[in-house]
Amino acid sequence: MRILLATYCLLLMLFSTIASAKIVFSLKNAGSDKDVAGVYVMDDNGMDITLLSNAGAIIVRWSPDGKQIMFCGGKRTVGTPGRNIFHINADGNNLRQITGLHEVSYDYYPFYFQRGKSILFLRYIKNISGGVLNVMDLESGEIRTNGNLDFHPVNPDLSPNGKNIVYTEHVYNISRGVSNIWMMNADGSNRKQLLPPAVRVPGLVFNQLIIDRRHPRWNRYGDQIVYMERRYKFMEFEPAVLAILQGVHYLIYDFKSGEVRELEGVPKELDADSIDWMDNDQALVFSACKRTLFEPDHDIYPHYRFYKYHIATGEISVLVDHPGEPISVDWISDDAHDHVYAVSRVGKLTTLWGELKRK
Repeated sequence: MRILLATYCLLLMLFSTIASAKIVFSLKNAGSDKDVAGVYVMDDNGMDITLLSNAGAIIVRWSPDGKQIMFCGGKRTVGTPGRNIFHINADGNNLRQITGLHEVSYDYYPFYFQRGKSILFLRYIKNISGGVLNVMDLESGEIRTNGNLDFHPVNPDLSPNGKNIVYTEHVYNISRGVSNIWMMNADGSNRKQLLPPAVRVPGLVFNQLIIDRRHPRWNRYGDQIVYMERRYKFMEFEPAVLAILQGVHYLIYDFKSGEVRELEGVPKELDADSIDWMDNDQALVFSACKRTLFEPDHDIYPHYRFYKYHIATGEISVLVDHPGEPISVDWISDDAHDHVYAVSRVGKLTTLWGELKRK
């Protein structure tokens, strides 16, 4: 009897641990206002998807203790410019704006800093080309400048120790160059290309491979990043010359060895908008749509799904099928934090996506 009781308790603890791991994500076209992105949470098995806020979220992040969610948002309408940083409790209550309270500001890419006591974010300011890295003390609300940038980082991610940022230095015209993965200190200093630039001749050179790197994310130990590459070739399709997608590749860069490993088993047509590690670095979660390869892609509104990729086996599966376009995704582990609050259903809009067929 004691053995059975101990076994039952062990299974109950195991089930509780698994159930508490969560994913927060932002999603466009999720309601009546197709231009507004909402904040959603779900279990990391793709079940129990719940809308917390439709405050126009772009980038979403869990707090270190799993009790709060921070996001960059704000509904941009005529007469109300700006983007600001918001906090909301993990149960969907107590939504509050924490930046831009006294002036119009454009605040992006927030990260919890100094073990959750402050946040690091990028503020775009007139006459400063790349913006300003700011640190806000969450208790006092005081903001200090951490560094000025003369370039535009895209999809940045802060290392677990808070010392380094990996990011994409974006090139807006692929005929003039490609995006690469860079790294800098948290104050914007010591900026360098993390990966060798893809060799290419400037201009429209037919059949030359063009590599465009994006979406770097640190693992929980800070010794690896995952990122994706879109690979193009310039090809002639009357009446124009177009950059035609040849495939999308997912890779892991190891800081200790300097080696890059491509992840096998991911279909080359899966093009991700956001990636994160999950299952304590044993798997990846990403939102992606299927793109047309080797010819022009005319799909203006592609269908997105959440996928889970097991790194050791190369197995990939649909985590959940859903309407809308995910913008940002962030996974939180139950054993890395005290706990993750259960999402309250009171006053919330729970979707039916978790009941859709998984393939």
